[in-house]
Amino acid sequence: MLEPELVPEPLWGLSGRRLLRRSAWNKIRQDILAEQDSTCAICGDRRDKRMICHEVWDYDDASAVATLSRLDIHCPDCDAVQHIGQTGVRGHGDEAIEHMALVNGTTVHEAQRSVADAFQSWKRRSGNSWRVDVASGLLERFPEFDCLVGLEGSPGEGGRRIAQRA
Repeated sequence: MLEPELVPEPLWGLSGRRLLRRSAWNKIRQDILAEQDSTCAICGDRRDKRMICHEVWDYDDASAVATLSRLDIHCPDCDAVQHIGQTGVRGHGDEAIEHMALVNGTTVHEAQRSVADAFQSWKRRSGNSWRVDVASGLLERFPEFDCLVGLEGSPGEGGRRIAQRA
């Protein structure tokens, strides 16, 4: 099922894609592309170009730990849904919601409700401090992700972190 995966604000910028050297990230991305045959893990679309290596995070709200659990390949359309906040800012939110409804076999209204629920969860999670971890299997396969383990983010830090890069 295709759903938005909104990253809590304290964790903005604390990702492998952002923190690894470009060459290290590109090697990991190429490995995952080959392994998943350049096929979107959500809708099954296969493309030779523009596929995205997506970091899948699990959030343990009770312990405030965000764990990088796996990497998947996504087409740009499914990735736009998962990052609906950024997509909306760029003016493509309606198209993403329509794609979500199509992939999930639901109505646009149901997709809009799912997006609203995701933003409620994002708002709640964004008020907490978070610690980052990486699933052991992923860390064994890609030791480069060790740079993420133990990082922490507090409310307000993610926005400042992103602003500093702009």
